[in-house]
Amino acid sequence: MTERGISRSEWHRRRRESGFVGRDSEISGFRRIFALTPDDEDYQCLFHVSGPAGVGKTWLVRRLESTARGFRALTAYLGDDVHGVVEAMDAVSAQLRRQDVPLRTFDKLLANYRQLRHEIENALLMEAASGTGGSEPAAALPSASSLLAARLGLIGLGMVPGMGMVAGAVDPGQLAEGGDRFRAAVRARLNRFDDEQLVTEPVRVLTPVFLRDLAQAAGRAPWVVLFFDTYERSRAVLDTWLRGLVVEETHGELPMNVVVVLAGQGELDAEWAGSAVEMPLEVFTESEARRLLVGRGITDDRLVAEILHMSGCLPVLVDTLARSHPHSPDTVADLSDTAVERFLKWETDPGHQAAALACALPLNFNEDIYHAAVPRPVPGGYRWLTALPFVTRVGDRRRYHDVVRAQMLRSLRTRSPSRWREDHSRLADAFAEWSGALAAGLTADTLWDDAAWHEFRLCETYHRLCAQPSTSGPAALHAAVQACDHGAPVARRWAQMLAQAGQDAGAPALAQLGAQLLQSTDGVQDTVVALTLLLADPAAGSATRALALAIRGREHRTRGRYEESLADYSAAIGLEPGLSRAFAGRASTYALREQFPSALADFDRAIELNPQHAKAFANRGYVYRMTGRYAEALADYDRAIALNPHYPWAVCGRGQLHWTMGRYRQALADYGRVLEAEPNYTRAIAGRGQALRCLGQYDEALAAQNRAVELVPEYPGALAERAEVHRRMGRHRASLADFDRAVALSPRYTWAIAHRGATRLRLGDTRQALADFDRALDLEPSYTAVFACRARAHRIAGRYDDAAADLGRALRIDPASALARHEDAVLGTLCGRDDADDRWRAVLRSDAAGEAEGDGAQAMDARWHLMVACCALGDWENARLHLERFGAAGPNRYQYREARHDLAVLAGVLGLPPAPVGRVLDALEQGGR
Repeated sequence: MTERGISRSEWHRRRRESGFVGRDSEISGFRRIFALTPDDEDYQCLFHVSGPAGVGKTWLVRRLESTARGFRALTAYLGDDVHGVVEAMDAVSAQLRRQDVPLRTFDKLLANYRQLRHEIENALLMEAASGTGGSEPAAALPSASSLLAARLGLIGLGMVPGMGMVAGAVDPGQLAEGGDRFRAAVRARLNRFDDEQLVTEPVRVLTPVFLRDLAQAAGRAPWVVLFFDTYERSRAVLDTWLRGLVVEETHGELPMNVVVVLAGQGELDAEWAGSAVEMPLEVFTESEARRLLVGRGITDDRLVAEILHMSGCLPVLVDTLARSHPHSPDTVADLSDTAVERFLKWETDPGHQAAALACALPLNFNEDIYHAAVPRPVPGGYRWLTALPFVTRVGDRRRYHDVVRAQMLRSLRTRSPSRWREDHSRLADAFAEWSGALAAGLTADTLWDDAAWHEFRLCETYHRLCAQPSTSGPAALHAAVQACDHGAPVARRWAQMLAQAGQDAGAPALAQLGAQLLQSTDGVQDTVVALTLLLADPAAGSATRALALAIRGREHRTRGRYEESLADYSAAIGLEPGLSRAFAGRASTYALREQFPSALADFDRAIELNPQHAKAFANRGYVYRMTGRYAEALADYDRAIALNPHYPWAVCGRGQLHWTMGRYRQALADYGRVLEAEPNYTRAIAGRGQALRCLGQYDEALAAQNRAVELVPEYPGALAERAEVHRRMGRHRASLADFDRAVALSPRYTWAIAHRGATRLRLGDTRQALADFDRALDLEPSYTAVFACRARAHRIAGRYDDAAADLGRALRIDPASALARHEDAVLGTLCGRDDADDRWRAVLRSDAAGEAEGDGAQAMDARWHLMVACCALGDWENARLHLERFGAAGPNRYQYREARHDLAVLAGVLGLPPAPVGRVLDALEQGGR
């Protein structure tokens, strides 16, 4: 005998109170999948709920979500508040995390992307002329001079993120005009910096990680069900990505126990054809509507007939009217009112009536907004309002159904225009007060990143437009331009608001502008079209136009359209000569074109206009560094950090400057400062590893790069730097594997290609080493160290003339190159040149300077070169002294072993006397134990 449960009457009571309004067949069909396995012929994993506004799509989706949870499914619900693919993945991850199933790897990668995105306007300048490279040339010997290294982009690692304002959903097939040109420009600048692909194509990089984590979540639960509601609004930015995820599996394999439900007006695009189970919803039949009314206790035939007539059997209105509990047809006799107002007349409490109308005014509301909207709220009014059938929950707020809200707004606007303006002005003032309170604790750079402030600002603008569309238009346009400054998803949100305000306020010109802006941001990463539309609006003032031109100038710059960028910045300056960001932006474009004097002049002007412009100081510091003016660069970095002590990009930039100058311990201090505040700041982790390697602390350097790769698995710079550490530790196969991964991820990564060549040369693969050196020089024709290394490969292969030609090129580019000088002396000895000893003395002079200027491994390498030169000259006493100085620098066992190997090889090549060389080799072997 079964255990007794609830009574039949209790079951019916719960059924009535649940808000059940039919749709039995749809719910039953959905329930059936949980009794099947993916192998069953009738199994389904994609559903599409469709129908016009008001037929109950959202209600049904919420019932389906509740049904899925009843079968222990993990669920995520996304509505029209999602404006991009990255945002959608983030929303799914956040909801699964609240169900104790976090997508950990995705969350880490997303955090890194946001960190980079926050910095990218600064990073654009830094990436102009530098690369992802490591520290030294492609050999275990000192590099060219630090100035030349900086100019050639040997300052490494892929450590500087971003390339201009790139945010939100990026689908390679949806890039705006000049996609190929855009990619070429990005690769030319970013291939040697961290997370090039993450920043430029976040969707392509994030999606596979999201998919893998989602698959792991699906392995921990019987089902995962993702709901995409109001899809007619989000499909423009989600459809290609979602179809690739669910149907085409272009991003990887989605487990079959992941079910997707789409709900929206209209049909799916043809590419979805045949994949989804269609759930088309229409208005209720008379029978369905009557059944709902009976469930609500309404059985009077005349009252039923009146409700059916007034609602047109639209489910949301049938349920709304039914829940108001009318008692007779007389209560709905006034045929001049809308169906919604008839419902309000049935509500006898005038306070509730006023609250229901007043809360149609805001786009959405919570209890605070309720009290701002309702002049005289009644006790319990908010709870009563949120229980109404046309009020749904969206995140932590509530919102009216569009059909109901549209009717209420139309009534309010036409009934009393003056009251309409007064009510919207009161709400605008409330949102202004709330945003002002939040702004007090934020900086100008972080305002738009604060979700609460952004929502208040958007709502304030909406209400001002509703109250006075003409007089509020200029300020709204300026805010829309500012929104474009923060990426396509933010711009799209503001475009939706402008379109909604125009519709609600009866302002067709405003509604049309909003619609055009929406179209311009559909699936397009570049906001140039939107900015062009805003520039053309006659209500835009000079300040707004100047700002729009400055932002569009940046967008052109990030796409490699430098002439257009300079034209926009110059036009902005012509409109507003005091706009600091326009001078700073034009300076960045000049820097990308390596027009450094013009760049410095504009940075000077930007700083003169705004002495608190920390970014301008940091970027000017970068230009000073690139032109070898290190003292001035350091002063600018110090100033930027003094203005903004929590400016990790500037602190890392100063760390990179210290590294460029061979001040590895100061570099470590800067990177450590960043990591104290942000332990997962990938650039600082990788930079710290680079400095540790240069100090000879290989084990710690390897741990740092392992951590960087763990945080960002597709991180070319960290992979290449880890490969270099492996190479220094004698783990050449592991080194080659990491270099291969780095180059596969970033095919124009010159430093990695060159160092892979050095690794191949060490393994005896001269042919492949030469191929890498040739490729590196095709990419960077003035890469001194690669000429020297290619000369070594030619020398090993016996092609002395080719070696001499390469060394001649290297020394013409950089006469002070210690590596080229060393290889030139070796070649001169092998060739029996009369001036061979002079060449070794040139090595002594060059490396004596390197020892004095360098720190850590750089000084150690210089001492080793000095020892080798003395051996070649037969000066064994000084060779012994330099060997002692080499040991005093604290080399690790790997450096001892590498030094011994290289000296043994050179001794054989140069024919040095066995006895004295043997003593040096024995000492090196002893030190390496």
